Amino acid sequence: MPHSPSSGQLAAGEREDGQVSRLLTWLSATAIVFLIGIGTKAWFAGHLTHAWVLWSFIGLIALNMLYFASTGNRARQKAGMIVIVGLLFTYLIASGGESNTGPLWFYVFPPLLFYLTDLKTGTAVLLFCYLIAVVVFQFPGLPLVSAEYSMDFKIRFFAALTFESIFCFVLEASRLKARNELLILAETHEHAARTDELTGLANRREMQNRLNTEFSRYQRSGHHFSIALIDLDLFKQINDRFGHDAGDHVLREFAALMRTVIRQADVAARWGGEEFAGDHQCRCLLHCQGPLPRRSAQAGRPEPL
Repeated sequence: MPHSPSSGQLAAGEREDGQVSRLLTWLSATAIVFLIGIGTKAWFAGHLTHAWVLWSFIGLIALNMLYFASTGNRARQKAGMIVIVGLLFTYLIASGGESNTGPLWFYVFPPLLFYLTDLKTGTAVLLFCYLIAVVVFQFPGLPLVSAEYSMDFKIRFFAALTFESIFCFVLEASRLKARNELLILAETHEHAARTDELTGLANRREMQNRLNTEFSRYQRSGHHFSIALIDLDLFKQINDRFGHDAGDHVLREFAALMRTVIRQADVAARWGGEEFAGDHQCRCLLHCQGPLPRRSAQAGRPEPL
């Protein structure tokens, strides 16, 4: 059964999306500069149609940048960039560019594609581009296809492109695996820093952070909250008479009991030793004076452990 992404994974994904968007913006600006230069070179070399086509792609890239600047839609920015680059490489393969060197620019596509998409999507798009290249190479008489390539060039092109694509796939898969392992490790350490190891409740540091947050919210909006401090009476006698293992068992059982009597929005914590604390959110002072004390009394009622 697939697991839903955690908050840490979502935050990391959001940061990565931001980095990808910034990188795409710089890549788009760089691509515009390159296309201006290559188009100008083609113009002075007498390849006027080729120059105008390259310059038209500058307009497409600029439109994609303007759309992202106005909407902030990162998914559309990535999709637009992939479509534009795919169309550009299709044109270069079909026309041959200058001196039939157009297909060589296709080697830029696999690393960019796997970086911008997931492995499945990247592989699917790359296979579709392979299909286009095969059709263009095998049927040079098709409309809009003006380039012809030697068999030696075709073999070298596909061999090099296949090796590069596999290499990029393996590297991206390894990067994603290492990233996910680091996220899981970070979340494990974060959970350990906020949780009492014996009882599984929040520890004192986490409760203090929660109380600071609640007090700041009270100062801003007057949102009330209450705190219950609970001390287990005669706990030392249990340790002295039955041993520390029995005392640990009592603490774990009491922690489990606390979980059953607090609301999901409340927080129960082990304050230290045999002391526990509960944080209760409430709408008004009267509400604060009711539920948490009653729940605390229920938790403190003698029951066989």
